[in-house]
Amino acid sequence: MCSNHFLNGRTRECVRCHATNVGWRRSIWHAALAYPRLWLSRRAAANVTVSNHAAKRLSLPALRTIYNGTRAHTRAASHHDRSSSLSPCVAYVGRLTPDKGVAVLISAAIELAEQGCEFGLRIIGDGPERASLEGLVRFLELRHLITFTGFLEGDDLARATSDAIAIVMPSLSEETAGLAAIEQMMHGKLVIASDIGGLSEVLGSTGLKCAPGNSHELAQCIRRALEDPEMRVRLGAAARERALAMFTEKRMVSEHLKLYEEILGIPKRRKWSAKLIRRRLLTSRHMRQVKSRR
Repeated sequence: MCSNHFLNGRTRECVRCHATNVGWRRSIWHAALAYPRLWLSRRAAANVTVSNHAAKRLSLPALRTIYNGTRAHTRAASHHDRSSSLSPCVAYVGRLTPDKGVAVLISAAIELAEQGCEFGLRIIGDGPERASLEGLVRFLELRHLITFTGFLEGDDLARATSDAIAIVMPSLSEETAGLAAIEQMMHGKLVIASDIGGLSEVLGSTGLKCAPGNSHELAQCIRRALEDPEMRVRLGAAARERALAMFTEKRMVSEHLKLYEEILGIPKRRKWSAKLIRRRLLTSRHMRQVKSRR
C-alpha cells in the first residue's frame, strides 16, 4: 500500500520507499518529475482517473473516474473442459515482478497439491522474476504441476487461457484498475484476485477474493473453483455482464467525449456515427479529385 508520502509533503520518505522497487536513481527522477505533474494537474480543468480507488489516493481537484475500456467480445469463453481426462487448469496472466504475488500463488499451489487436489497451474507472462520463479519450481520438483509459457498476446493468449477454469491475480500492491482482470471478465472467466486497490474495485462481487499475500486464503479460493463448476459458470457470467456494462471501449470513449464537451461548454453533440464520418471523408476526397481534374 502506498503511504502517499509525496502528496503529504514527505518527499524523502517517498524516494526511499520507491527506491526499493525501482532503485535510487529512478526513484529520485520520478520524484523530480512529480512536481511539475502535480502543478499542472492542480491547474487542469479536469483530471481523469481510471478507478475510484485511484481518485481517493490522488486527491486532485476536478477528478472524474472513467474506467478503462476493452474490446467487447461477441462470445463468452466456453465453460466446458476440453477433455474430461485432463486435470483442470488455473492460469496467471501478467508481469512476473515481486509485487504481482506469483510466489504466493506457487505457495498456494503447493498447499493444494499436498491436499491431493488434481490441477495444473499455467503462468503466462514474463519479467525480471521469471528465472527465480522457474528455479523455485524446479527445486520443488513441481514442473509436472506448474508450467511457464512466457509472454503471450492475441490468439496465442486466447488459446493459453481457453481451457483455464479460473484466472488468478494475486497482486501484493495496489493496482490502479486491473486491466488484465477486465479483459478476462469480458471473456466470461472466473477471476480470483487479491482484495486490494482498483483490482478489487473492478471485480466487484463477480469473482473470488483473498487477502493479499495470504497463500492459505488463495488456496481456499482456488479449491472452491476446482470443486464447484456451477459457481464458476455463475460468477463468470456475472463478470462478463459487469464488463459489458462498465468496461467497453465504446463507453470509455463516450465518457471522455462527454467530459470534453462539458469543459468546452458545448450544449449538444451531433451524433457522428462511423458510417457518417466515412461518408463525409469520401465526399471530401471526391470533391478534391474533381477540383484537381479541372
